[in-house]
Amino acid sequence: MNSRMIQKLQCIIRELNLQEYKVELYSGYGVSSSKDMTRGQLIDFIGRLEKQKAEQNTERKKLISNCLSIITNDRWMGFPNSWDAINRLVEGKGIGRGKLLYQMNNEELRQCHKRLVMAHTNGLRYHNRNDKVKKMEAVDVPVNVVVVPRINNQNILN
Repeated sequence: MNSRMIQKLQCIIRELNLQEYKVELYSGYGVSSSKDMTRGQLIDFIGRLEKQKAEQNTERKKLISNCLSIITNDRWMGFPNSWDAINRLVEGKGIGRGKLLYQMNNEELRQCHKRLVMAHTNGLRYHNRNDKVKKMEAVDVPVNVVVVPRINNQNILN
């Protein structure tokens, strides 16, 4: 029974990318290896790691949702709710660095979110239903400028 629990523990440690911290993790239980752990310690440790994994998955879902909101919201980029168009944007524009959203870890998703915001700020927007992406054109707007002559920091018109 313990061998299955040890296998499960090792699997979760790999999934959470904690391999290099195993010694520190085990030392919290006063052992140097998972094989030295009691059944109760294994149950406790697996439970804690599963909770951490669930929290990471919840955060991951939020990060993906935030990225999708920027891509599909009409006030932002305005892409259609089409995985084909979304994947082409993420993969083809360097925003996902060659990965799709589901392939990214949490840190990569945070970076992708930042790049999406920057792309939007720089004018990247969906323009038609042929999945063409182009930069918004700048529009010249007249601006009124009032110049007040001053001498020694005092307004000379009053």
